[in-house]
Amino acid sequence: MQIITNFPSLIDRSLRFRFQTIVAVCFLLWTLLLVIETLQVQHSCHPMIHWSGTLRAECQPKLLQPNSNSSKKPETVSDRTLQ
Repeated sequence: MQIITNFPSLIDRSLRFRFQTIVAVCFLLWTLLLVIETLQVQHSCHPMIHWSGTLRAECQPKLLQPNSNSSKKPETVSDRTLQ
């Protein structure tokens, strides 16, 4: 008779343990996801915090290379009308 009266408390303990396990696993997975996302953003070309103030080499803006066309004077509308 004692087993029958303790049965509901055993079910409650089992359900509570399962619920706690599910919550703990979800918390750990969510924490892992947030850490991974934060590290990806922090190590990207647009970090949240610039600790050193410099970016990686591939993130540096490209300097314009002077080409042969840039040495020519750009033609204006008034130059065309004079000709």
